[in-house]
Amino acid sequence: MIEWILLLAGLYLAIGTVFAVAFHAKGIARVDSGAVGAGLFFRLLVTPGIVALWPVLLGKWRRRRSEEDVSGSAETPVSPGGLRSAHRFVVTALALGLPPLVAAGLWLRPAAILSAESGISSVPPLPAELLRLEAPSQEFPVRAVLRGGAGGTRQIELEIDRDLAIPTLALFAAPEDGPGVPPASVFVGSVHGPGILRYDLPKRQRGTLVFYSLAQGRRVASWEYSIAYSTPDEGGS
Repeated sequence: MIEWILLLAGLYLAIGTVFAVAFHAKGIARVDSGAVGAGLFFRLLVTPGIVALWPVLLGKWRRRRSEEDVSGSAETPVSPGGLRSAHRFVVTALALGLPPLVAAGLWLRPAAILSAESGISSVPPLPAELLRLEAPSQEFPVRAVLRGGAGGTRQIELEIDRDLAIPTLALFAAPEDGPGVPPASVFVGSVHGPGILRYDLPKRQRGTLVFYSLAQGRRVASWEYSIAYSTPDEGGS
């Protein structure tokens, strides 16, 4: 679905770009009398709007060619000076309003899972190393360490060598294996690289870990594991 949406959006913008060239050449002065004699800066300024709103402008252009009035009426005429004042107001409002919005978005964005300096998860590791899992294949360079702590808590530590380039990759933990995402699976966390990610696991002695691409609707890799509920190194019973 995402691929189709992106394809349609790209097609829409491509048509809008072609339309903008023709509209600048023959249509803009007929639709908007305020654009008569406008310079290059004005044309560059309005081009993104022309590309985005090309169906609306195409309709106005067609009505103008059929001698319908699209820029005002005899009772409420629209002067070139008024149009240019409106354009100036919009440009000023965008220039003053967009920087604070961008700054607010950057300030309020969620913190990244990985540290920007080291690529290490901010979650501390549990003390006991219970089991090591090797990479399922060379195409999927992800290794893991299952860790334990007090009270039988469990944690998975993912060691990812490079960017996996798999969209919306998620890790699920299931009590037993099955097709796709097995029944009774628990979402563990999102998977991306490179770096180290740590997530909590259910307190199970055995189970299956499934890497599943939500965007592609397919299982990428899986591990079956078996560990004890507790060990002397965990400090719990």
